[in-house]
Amino acid sequence: MLREIKTFLTIQRCGTFAATAEELGMTQSAVSAQIKTLEQHLGFKLFDRSRRGATLNAAGERVVPFAEQIIELFEQMSNADMPQTLSGCLNLGAIQTVQTGLFPRMLPLLRERAPQLDVQITQGVSYDLLGDVGAGRLAVAFIIKPPFELSQDFRCETVMREPYVLIVPSSLQQGNIFEILATQPFIRYNHASFGGHDVQKFLKQQDIIVNEVLELDDLEAIVQFVKHGMGVALVPHSGVWTEHTEGLRIFELGEIGFYREIWAVSRHDAKRTAEVDLLRECWLDCLDGVRAAPAICPDIPLPEAISFPSRQKARRWNGATPSVWEYHYSYPIVR
Repeated sequence: MLREIKTFLTIQRCGTFAATAEELGMTQSAVSAQIKTLEQHLGFKLFDRSRRGATLNAAGERVVPFAEQIIELFEQMSNADMPQTLSGCLNLGAIQTVQTGLFPRMLPLLRERAPQLDVQITQGVSYDLLGDVGAGRLAVAFIIKPPFELSQDFRCETVMREPYVLIVPSSLQQGNIFEILATQPFIRYNHASFGGHDVQKFLKQQDIIVNEVLELDDLEAIVQFVKHGMGVALVPHSGVWTEHTEGLRIFELGEIGFYREIWAVSRHDAKRTAEVDLLRECWLDCLDGVRAAPAICPDIPLPEAISFPSRQKARRWNGATPSVWEYHYSYPIVR
């Protein structure tokens, strides 16, 4: 029926069946047949026919805006999976290191490709974020791979693998990995967390007994404690701290190395599949080095001058009454 509606609107625009047939590359009898089919479907005539031709009647005039709306809605439906048309709110969850590592590179790509999409971010620990996905509060959560099997309701995709490293204070100059772990104070990555479970599994496999002095679930905090000499730690090489390694020595684990897997978890029955597909495309491009154009353009000229009051003031005579002085503040120009 869409074909007949489009033909009807073309007649309304072109004025005659003959002109419509020429524009659409059809015979005039084919145009007449489509209009007849549309009239039969509606149950009333759209044109008054005479020897001179067919003219749109009052009923046809009333149908025109409805026909235009139908075609417009159909075109919107056809473009529903195009990134530029995606809108509404996309709720994402992420652990802290993903928010400071992957998201600042990935979300500008998402913003560039789907500018009408409103992204809301929830930070939390993996276990809680997993529960939010299960309850439908989050569309996707970026979490550490759980140490247990998930139900078939979840869709799990590996985003990246982060190697664990041993970090020690820079003042500790000697010792190999095993000696350091066995003799130095150990700051544990919270064993109740998914990442802490990886550390505990490694220590058990290597038969290493550590001298635990502190247990934390915040990687940045662990790094700070190590920098200040409180102990050593096994942490994933991920997050802001990797850009500020002063005060640290970092040991790669080599052949005995293990990894923290970051998963993107969603539900198979999630409603916003187009948005999730676009998000996947963005994180894959991001990991391949694709970057979005900067939202802030340094070429945009600033205002001619921006004034701020100075702490210095000058006393000037107002030129009228000798006993009256005016205090004037100078304003430096900042370009």
